[in-house]
Amino acid sequence: MKHFILALAAGLVVDYLYAQGFTAPSGSFSRMAGSCSLTEKNIWSAINNPAGLTLSPKPEFGFFSEQRFRLPELKSAALAFSYPFKYLHAGLSYQYYGLTGFNEQRLNLSVARLLNRSVRLGVCLAYQNLQVSEYGNTGTFILGTGIRIALSDQTACGIYLHNLSLAHYAHQPETPLPVYARFGLSHQVAKTVTLLGEWEQGYSTVQQTRMGLRYAPQPYFMLAIGYHTAPDTYSFGTGLRYKNLLIQFSCSVHLQLELTPAIDLIYVIQ
Repeated sequence: MKHFILALAAGLVVDYLYAQGFTAPSGSFSRMAGSCSLTEKNIWSAINNPAGLTLSPKPEFGFFSEQRFRLPELKSAALAFSYPFKYLHAGLSYQYYGLTGFNEQRLNLSVARLLNRSVRLGVCLAYQNLQVSEYGNTGTFILGTGIRIALSDQTACGIYLHNLSLAHYAHQPETPLPVYARFGLSHQVAKTVTLLGEWEQGYSTVQQTRMGLRYAPQPYFMLAIGYHTAPDTYSFGTGLRYKNLLIQFSCSVHLQLELTPAIDLIYVIQ
């Protein structure tokens, strides 16, 4: 009972500050870098910014799991697969958030294309489903689009727009699912150091500012720290690569609530 009450309280905080369980970017690197994700090269571009799929020349498979505030009632998980076709890159992902009897699930298809040496464009179509025991379930389609632009060899920017169609659940026709825009920058200040910054503005939520720093002294080892507002959250983590497998661990620290650990595995298929 204690855990359920805590989960309910934390869930209310999450819904108010994050809008919904799926709005926070997926992937442990994003978590450790203050939720920055728009310019990154990894499988989670299939969810965070589909334009980034064009940065991966090989097929990839990823698994991500997070337990918010260390409460088993607030687990989230994601699976993703990407494949580079001749003229475009495609990604398929599945996300789950919540309890057995009260949860949201999302199936997402993303496609992206390299327009020229600097500009990459992607779109995604998702089907999101809400399931509540004893009350049934409802679902809707959500459209998003993203772009990534290489401003120089060291600097890139990204933009992602979510829920362009103002999709909503059938029982809430006047309340659309989260609608937001994200803008991000990354700059490699040295061979081993990259700075990241992002800003998010939602339709009915406060603006969120995100900052991250990545230190990668070796191709097989990486450290990152980050911070974001609304709510104030600090984060850190590390990544280890062995051949085609990348393992990343992260931890987010909310000053009033518990820690949020996360892990992901990314495998590059040769």
